Amino acid sequence: MSSVIAPALNLIFQASHDQCQFPTDWKYANVTPLFIQELSEDSALDFSSA
Repeated sequence: MSSVIAPALNLIFQASHDQCQFPTDWKYANVTPLFIQELSEDSALDFSSA
């Protein structure tokens, strides 16, 4: 089924990109951050430990 849907979606996305026109709904997202661990004050800026 994906072999049928993927080419059609590709055409839609490529046409939107080529024309620089995107549906308004594509510009919005509901993003929920997922916190992996609680950070202490000492490690809050130390990204090498993550």
